[in-house]
Amino acid sequence: MAKKFNFRLNPVLKLRTHEVDQAKQQWGEAAKNRSDKEDIIIVKQQYYNEFVSAAVKSSKVNIIQAKFYHREFLQDEMKRLEKERVRLAEIEEMKKDYLSQSMKKEKILEKLKEKRKSIHNEEVLKEEIKVMDEIAMKRHNKLKFK
Repeated sequence: MAKKFNFRLNPVLKLRTHEVDQAKQQWGEAAKNRSDKEDIIIVKQQYYNEFVSAAVKSSKVNIIQAKFYHREFLQDEMKRLEKERVRLAEIEEMKKDYLSQSMKKEKILEKLKEKRKSIHNEEVLKEEIKVMDEIAMKRHNKLKFK
């Protein structure tokens, strides 16, 4: 009976697969964070555009001054949000690179496993052929000496 294939590095392969799953999850979370930040920026930009395009009525000085300061605040906030978006995009890129490296490591082990399995299958086939040849030789010898 043929021996069952046993890949000795299977526990390492399982760890690499788990690492890839975690990296995918982390990359997904980073992408979601960046996407959420972009949505917030879009909403703030729309609000800013509406605020700036609103007609200036003749008002009291303190109202005009409050609108001016509010506009400056919105500009500063949009700059801050843009910096955060850039930072989140960098984090997402780092997570993506880590995922890529993890997938490479996993792929290497999978290819090694496939290679070892094919070698094992070849050895089993050779062993089977050898056994069949022995059976045929014994049978031939029995018939020859009868």
